[in-house]
Amino acid sequence: MIGSDRFYCAFDAGLAAAGLPAAFRRRRGKPSRYDCALPGVTLEFWFQVNPKASAIPYQPGEFRPSITAPDRGGDHDDATVSWYQYADEAMIAAFLAQQARVRDHVAAQTEFEPDIWREQRDVSLRTMQSFIDLGLRPAWPDSALYYLDESDAQT
Repeated sequence: MIGSDRFYCAFDAGLAAAGLPAAFRRRRGKPSRYDCALPGVTLEFWFQVNPKASAIPYQPGEFRPSITAPDRGGDHDDATVSWYQYADEAMIAAFLAQQARVRDHVAAQTEFEPDIWREQRDVSLRTMQSFIDLGLRPAWPDSALYYLDESDAQT
């Protein structure tokens, strides 16, 4: 398991290697926060790590891809945009395949001290599989995604 500082470095490096569109820019001083200027609206992206999850040994960390259109929000609208609402089937399949790889990385761990962490890991594996089986839905824009190490964060 890696902490949030290593996650953010690996995640940002993965985004840079993927070749972000010209409209995207990394926000100064903010780890894994980006803006995307589109005609008529600026979207803000934040890939926020759950610090509690990343502190549990042998467990996957969690991060949430958050998209907002702050200039479009109002009294009854928090300006959240669902990441999954605009994803096509291939993108959703890629997200779920990445989550299956993380599950496999978690399952591949064999050294535990104390042994109770193995039992905890096994419970997490069942939860992760249930999440993968449920899929990603537009109505759940803040669904957390899992990672274990730098390779998970970078992809």
